[in-house]
Amino acid sequence: MGCSQSTAAAAGAPAPADKYATYVNAFHKAKTLEATQPDAAEELYRKTLAELEALQPQQDAAAAGGGNGGAGRWAAAMDVGLLGLGRLLEARGKHAEAVFHRRRLDIIRSGTSAD
Repeated sequence: MGCSQSTAAAAGAPAPADKYATYVNAFHKAKTLEATQPDAAEELYRKTLAELEALQPQQDAAAAGGGNGGAGRWAAAMDVGLLGLGRLLEARGKHAEAVFHRRRLDIIRSGTSAD
């Protein structure tokens, strides 16, 4: 399952070979929108995170089969998105929601650590 046309278009570039790079590009695009269009930035973070989260079952299945199936790249892309969204929410005074996303990030990081 690849990223949607909307995420690829939002990233402002053709879809790269690594589908996770497209999501990271969309998160970087959202970051550039934060100062001038915070509502659009928040919407892009949320939409892109939702699409990326839909890939989670694939990563779990691949890891259970003995390979990581891109789980590290998935976690790295989620890291970028959750950090960005959390930072934006914090700046907009949505502290409780920012904490929620930081906790989600902690869970993802602990589940993909090498220890």
